[in-house]
Amino acid sequence: MPSFAFKLPSFGFSGRRPVAGIDLGHREIKGVTIKKGRSVPEVAAVARVSTPAGALDNGSVGRMELLSQALKEVAGHLGIEGQRVVTAAPARHLVVRPMRLPPMPAEEVAQVVGIEAEKILPVPAKDLVLDHIILGETQNEGQRRLDVLLLGLPKTSAYQYYEAFGAAGLRLVAIDAEPLALWRALLLTPAPGPDSSALMLINAGAGFTTVSVFAEGRLLFFRAIPAGGNEATEAVAAAFDVDFISAQKIKEQDGEIIFGEINIAGHDDRTLHLETALRAGLMDLVREVGRSLDFCESQSQNTGRLVGRVFLTGGLARLKGIDQLMAEELGLPVQIAAPPAGLPDGTALDPALSLVVGLALWGVK
Repeated sequence: MPSFAFKLPSFGFSGRRPVAGIDLGHREIKGVTIKKGRSVPEVAAVARVSTPAGALDNGSVGRMELLSQALKEVAGHLGIEGQRVVTAAPARHLVVRPMRLPPMPAEEVAQVVGIEAEKILPVPAKDLVLDHIILGETQNEGQRRLDVLLLGLPKTSAYQYYEAFGAAGLRLVAIDAEPLALWRALLLTPAPGPDSSALMLINAGAGFTTVSVFAEGRLLFFRAIPAGGNEATEAVAAAFDVDFISAQKIKEQDGEIIFGEINIAGHDDRTLHLETALRAGLMDLVREVGRSLDFCESQSQNTGRLVGRVFLTGGLARLKGIDQLMAEELGLPVQIAAPPAGLPDGTALDPALSLVVGLALWGVK
């Protein structure tokens, strides 16, 4: 059975053997391999295949044969048939719970976590594949505490993923947690704001958006929002009376969130009609991200503001002006983030590849 894994990169290839990362997205299945670079790992190859209709069902495996065939196609493009791969747990099924325990030896933590898990998990622990990460000790009001991150995934989801990858001739060696893979991929991205402030990572895909908050390399908060770029596409389809695929093309080619009266005056009626549709389709998502930030701040024991930096990544980050729209809601500067490594030909990486690059970096020590 695959396990969860968490590892920040130290940018060398000693230790674990390299793996390929494969991201099972709502719209695309993406694969990446990593090679050794001069100072940091570099992307060796990228493969992108459209996710077959019915292959996935809200992150779970739908039609096994369709998913396995798509995985074979990705593996063929990457040249990794039969090799080790890492994928991400479906965001909507991933359970993430921070725990604070008394200081104890590492060998005792697993036993205590198993007992405490039953008290804080939304489903019986026996139905989940569980793992934990020891984040380290902190001190609060003179008391030492051991911070531990508990991760859970329904066993049915884990077994389905394992079966699908096996049917494609691939060896699934780990199911990673999305927020941790994103942190791994974006660690080298220049960060605005003071280093002491917490970082919010927003990964906005087609069907889901995840919000993660990190402070000093520790995950404080994780939430999966069942909304993404698809809602904007559906709004465009309704506004222009076209099908979903045509609306997707319109959004990608001409979509833009416009700010300022001067900018609005410089656009034609069609562009403004498209902008209105995009805003309408995105507002629920933007508000939910804002509520996530408000919740984090309400739980913080800091005297000042907890979050000082926001990174926006994922496929929706390619929409022009989306960073300003998020910044307007959050009251913080928002930076579009993509993995710092480029392609072999020097081309910069797409923000939609952040997660899959982080998965591939699982094999880098």
